[in-house]
Amino acid sequence: MNRRLTLLTVDFGLIEAISYGSAKSMRAPKANVFTNATVYLYYNPVRDHYTLKDVAVIESNEHLRSDITLTYRGLFMAELIMKTHGGESALEYELLGQGLTLLKSGVADRVLIQFVLRFAQILGVHTDYETCPVCSRRYRDDEMLGFAADLLSPCCSECGSTDLFLPPGARRYVKLTSTLDYLESLNVPLSGAATARIKGYALSYARLLAQMPLKTLQSGLL
Repeated sequence: MNRRLTLLTVDFGLIEAISYGSAKSMRAPKANVFTNATVYLYYNPVRDHYTLKDVAVIESNEHLRSDITLTYRGLFMAELIMKTHGGESALEYELLGQGLTLLKSGVADRVLIQFVLRFAQILGVHTDYETCPVCSRRYRDDEMLGFAADLLSPCCSECGSTDLFLPPGARRYVKLTSTLDYLESLNVPLSGAATARIKGYALSYARLLAQMPLKTLQSGLL
């Protein structure tokens, strides 16, 4: 009869709300997954929960529900934020909104890569890819980077594990795109092989950021 929704809000971060009667009533407010909207809530202090009263859709992101691969990319973005939410609500809201919209750009894998890297910046663990955050040594141009698990950050191979590594070419791409805005970064050319390698790195990085399994990564559809 009812639906329990998880909302990412600018002011309150992640909150849950109940949409009563939405499973059957045509007149109940609808809030589909991926919808960007202004939502009107009633807070019940006795039961300590929110009730969804109305929805004013800003962007439905309907394109994500018509393609299974785009659906799972959108679900991955949402799941990553839900499992790592750290309070930077406005930045997370902006990033997720951009990411979901840009998935229709035709370069969904690049959108996915940039989402993870930019989310790491919000979490405060994304480095400048010029110097090691552990020993402060400047990287060589041809250096393969490792990963410092305790910092959740790339580092030189001497200071971290090589279970997750970033080749020199991929590092140049990551460093360059970090200076661009989200949309501009998608115009940086990448070969199919390079895209696959860097996406693999980004998805592995996302798993480490979450510090727990991600259901969407287990689907095999990313």
